[in-house]
Amino acid sequence: MDNKVLYDITWASYGIALFHFLAEIFIFKTSKIPGPVMSTFVVAYPFSWLQNKESKNDLYNYLQKETSYTNKIMKSTRSLQKRLAKEMEEALYVEQTPPPIETVNGPFTYYTKIRSDNGSTLYYRRAINDKNAPEELLVDSVEFLNKEGCSINSILVSPDNSLIGCLLTDLSSYKNRTGNDEHDIASQELGQLRIYKIISSASSSSSLNKSFKKANLEMVGCVKDVLNFVWSTNDAIYFTSLNDKLRSDKVYLHDLNSPSKETSPYLIFEEHDEEAFLDVTKTKDGEYISIYSSTLDSNQVYLIPTGASFKDIKNGSKGKLTPISPRIRGVESFVDHINDEFVVLSNYQPNDTSSSNEPTEARKFSLYKCNDKTLPTAEEWEQWLVLNEEQQIQDVELLKDFIVVFIKRQGLPEIIAWDIAKKAWKQVPLPAGNEVCSVKPNANTFESPCIRFSYHSPTHLDIVADYNLETNKISKKWQSTHIGFNPSDFVCYREKVPSRDKSVQIPVTLIHHRHLEKDSFNPVLFRLYGAYGVPLEPEFRVTDIPLLKRNWIIALAHIRGGNELGPSWYTTGKSHLKPNSVLDFMDCVQYMFDEKWSSPSKMSAITESAGGFVLGTALNKQPDWFRALVMKVPFLDPISSMLDTSLPLTNVEKSEWGDISNDPKIYSILEKYAPYDQIPQLNVSSSEPDIASLPSILITGGWKDQRVLPWQQAKWVAKWRQVNSHIYGKDSMKLDMFNSVSFPKLLLNMDFESGHFSQHQQQHQDSRNPFERHKEGAFTTSFLLREVNGE
Repeated sequence: MDNKVLYDITWASYGIALFHFLAEIFIFKTSKIPGPVMSTFVVAYPFSWLQNKESKNDLYNYLQKETSYTNKIMKSTRSLQKRLAKEMEEALYVEQTPPPIETVNGPFTYYTKIRSDNGSTLYYRRAINDKNAPEELLVDSVEFLNKEGCSINSILVSPDNSLIGCLLTDLSSYKNRTGNDEHDIASQELGQLRIYKIISSASSSSSLNKSFKKANLEMVGCVKDVLNFVWSTNDAIYFTSLNDKLRSDKVYLHDLNSPSKETSPYLIFEEHDEEAFLDVTKTKDGEYISIYSSTLDSNQVYLIPTGASFKDIKNGSKGKLTPISPRIRGVESFVDHINDEFVVLSNYQPNDTSSSNEPTEARKFSLYKCNDKTLPTAEEWEQWLVLNEEQQIQDVELLKDFIVVFIKRQGLPEIIAWDIAKKAWKQVPLPAGNEVCSVKPNANTFESPCIRFSYHSPTHLDIVADYNLETNKISKKWQSTHIGFNPSDFVCYREKVPSRDKSVQIPVTLIHHRHLEKDSFNPVLFRLYGAYGVPLEPEFRVTDIPLLKRNWIIALAHIRGGNELGPSWYTTGKSHLKPNSVLDFMDCVQYMFDEKWSSPSKMSAITESAGGFVLGTALNKQPDWFRALVMKVPFLDPISSMLDTSLPLTNVEKSEWGDISNDPKIYSILEKYAPYDQIPQLNVSSSEPDIASLPSILITGGWKDQRVLPWQQAKWVAKWRQVNSHIYGKDSMKLDMFNSVSFPKLLLNMDFESGHFSQHQQQHQDSRNPFERHKEGAFTTSFLLREVNGE
């Protein structure tokens, strides 16, 4: 194949001659190339051509060749992958399953079931007041997929129960999208909203149910390019859509009774702030539509009375579209309505003098209330519930006579409830069991005195409980009984790791067999994230079960950048403090070595998306600490991303990563930790004793990903191979070397049908084939087992 010389044309028009392909090995052969060139925060890198739109075909070809190479290397694990998929499927087998989650809407209760024969999700309803009323099947997800070629994202019922709105993803349309133009960027994230009239039929019977009837659905409306929606009245829907930069910037009102000659949907609100995105919800009692305009660290809330028409909103006859408070950096508020009062969950602080542009320190959330005679402006809020420093509010559930608050104390869950009549708080006991768990509210009925919540841990699927707030007793409890493994064989507990500067204690959740003892040969898999205030929950992950059964330790690193210990845990792990996330993770790994739980030859880690910044940086700093790493759709090149305002999410992300275009201090900090920029040259020989201390690395990506574009993974892999060509480059990539487990590998697997979220998983979630359902988990787990255990 002729050498192909490609040139990088950057914003500053720097051109750097690059490298050529060697077709027989599918790996870049590179000569020594200069370092980056920077001028006024414009950077030219040797592999920047991979992110240029003009080079998209070359990027595609490169990724195809890398993926082909990965498939050749992983071919020998095919039988292991099938065994692992079967083990994962068996881990989900239970003797008893929790009851369906029911949602009451007027005279009907709605719920779902899963068919055991084909995995289909069945959407049912049943009349409440008629004990003999048959179940009515509304939608069968597999049947819908087969007939319509669409998967179901969500279903909402109109207030009068006569219509259902189905938000769908057209899988055939998605597959044909290339992601090459701006419309494709947005359309990959959007769905089609179809409105169906429910036409009840006569009762039927089947092997599934002796008495049920299947409703006929008649489509009466269709709206394209919908991100989220909510019913207002029986004939009106509010929905959001995306612009070409993946920002939800518009809210529309769709009137089902509008004549075709009129313009519907109507544009209700447009957000011009490039850092903000919109969402629309409805209060629990159905009295108000809420429009949220949110950045990553602030929001504004607009309220519209349910039933207000387009004209009402425009002329202000039912209240002007006015935010309840000005936007203040660091302040977020969430509004609901009950018993003629607004209930507000907010970290707003009374007498706040901050300007709308002034960044603030982390603020704790409190619960407020105020009457609904006027808009609930912040000055009228009455502080209702203030938690101590150890507590943080996670969620609030409104019932007719109670307000239930889900909180965390030192990262562990609790539930408290406010009795509206008695004006007193009470504690809701959690089911007996492991305290290291995740607790979330289920769908609850507004008029009911019972609160239903689910409780699950890394070793147990689900416990569902109904707690009666009037009798103060658990009225019902369902606990899944596993068949594929015994949860009591394993333990789950939390340790605290001191940070290197002794300023904080970092929580680490450890899960392993109860008889496992400390030993440097214990294999460990660390899970981590540490970004956007998203907690790494101690929840059931089916991919961990095969590892636990093989005496692995699963370690969850609750590092700063998440919100496990409250708002300050997040704010001290973002922007100019982002290095804390990296150092916390490294301290957790060091703890496992110091406590003799494991050693570098048995250490592995897995992360995804923004967690790639943390794991990629830790790899740069201590490559000899790990035996195997998996990074899924990883964010590895923050400098290039945050300097390019043409990318979909750059402006939105400034509060997370910093405005490096205008702030030299933040640029300097981020550049020193950026995984792509700081790839080290490994000073080891290519002899087997030396390279045994280096990790094998698996990188995955999605060609249609518009959050972390595929050039991120391509650039990182290409540079890593070039800088360390004596280990990961062409000369060390002969297939026969991979028979040695100790030989480090660098693999890039690109899914050309997926975006940031797996298209394969979405298409095959209802599949009867266990291998298809667990294909991705089995692939990554087989990589870990091969590299760490030698399976």
